[in-house]
Formats: sequence, C-alpha cells, structure tokens
Amino acid sequence: MKVLVIDVGGNNVKILATGEEEKRKFSSGTALSAESMAEQVNALAADWQYDLISLGYPGPVVDGKIIFEP
Repeated sequence: MKVLVIDVGGNNVKILATGEEEKRKFSSGTALSAESMAEQVNALAADWQYDLISLGYPGPVVDGKIIFEP
C-alpha cells in the first residue's frame, strides 16, 4: 500500500509518497485555507500513485475538530 504523507507546518506544507525520493513543498502561513491546501497538494502529487493519506498537523484536535491554530 502506498501512502501520501502530508506534513502541515507553520511555514510550509511538505508532502512525500511511498517510493518517492524527494519531498515537495509549498508555503503555508496564516492565510492558507483548507481548500487551497488541498488544491496545492493535488497539483504537487498529480504524478504520484498512492492509496491513502497520512496527515500531520501541529495543533490540538479534539473530537475531530481543530481547537486553535498552532
């Protein structure tokens, strides 16, 4: 099974998929929306094959909801 890992950071969003050698990234910052992040991840990973996604987020999540921004 191939995994697309998405690491959401305060300055950048980094992605890497199983079998790939180099991560790809784009700026995050305070103005990045979920919709924009998804569009940019889809564009960067368009030529990668993956079966599922693992998402890392540096902030508290309770009951599936983000409590506050990191």
